[in-house]
Amino acid sequence: MLYSFIKNFPHAETYAYDVSRHNEHLFWEIPNFSRFWDNVEAIEGRFDCITLIHCLEHIGDIRKTASKLYTLLKDSGVVIIQVPDVAQNMWDIFTYDHCHHFSFYTLYKLFIDAGFYVSLPHHQIARQITLLASKQPLKQGIENPDMFYFDCKHLNDVLALLESLRTNGSSGGVFGTTISTFVALVLGEWAQCFYDEDKRKIGKTHLGLPIVSPSEGDGCEIVMPLGESLYAKLSAKYPKHHFIRAF
Repeated sequence: MLYSFIKNFPHAETYAYDVSRHNEHLFWEIPNFSRFWDNVEAIEGRFDCITLIHCLEHIGDIRKTASKLYTLLKDSGVVIIQVPDVAQNMWDIFTYDHCHHFSFYTLYKLFIDAGFYVSLPHHQIARQITLLASKQPLKQGIENPDMFYFDCKHLNDVLALLESLRTNGSSGGVFGTTISTFVALVLGEWAQCFYDEDKRKIGKTHLGLPIVSPSEGDGCEIVMPLGESLYAKLSAKYPKHHFIRAF
């Protein structure tokens, strides 16, 4: 992120914070890098731009963090936040190293409560939320945040679907090997393999089950927990299989 920033703003000063100094040396290779902190309370100064890219979901006290960001930001500055979107990928709830799981509504509420104005950029990455926060009103303000409210009831409906598959006496596979791990555990013996397009994984095993390419076999039932866009893409690419929506 800082490398890209300095290419566009070559005379800017850059700073970094991390929970440890393990990778500190990498930051000092960046032109105009000024200071590194491993204690958030020790950070000094006020900044034009603060980025938290896949960071906030790993922090315990997010309200304290949002308040700290407000004090560190200049009046004309902007905070750029990106986190996984649990509304698009509800299985993120089971990512063990995420302390928090955000929908747009909960992320919006966090920064509004801390005193920020909030904007949602038009361009968004699939299954992620990118949010801008500032002390000043932004051009693309949010007029109706309630439209982004996420109802967790749908998760219970999908779990009920998986339970029905587990007990129907048939078998199939699960696409993916990350979030799909939990799905396979719910499915029990119904899940006989994992499907993946990653050539580095195909031919190996996960949870004792083979990882195979979806180009193999014919007429298999494959549970897809990874969202609408990938579901549509793979259903069209491998029409010989039956993909089951689990998202």
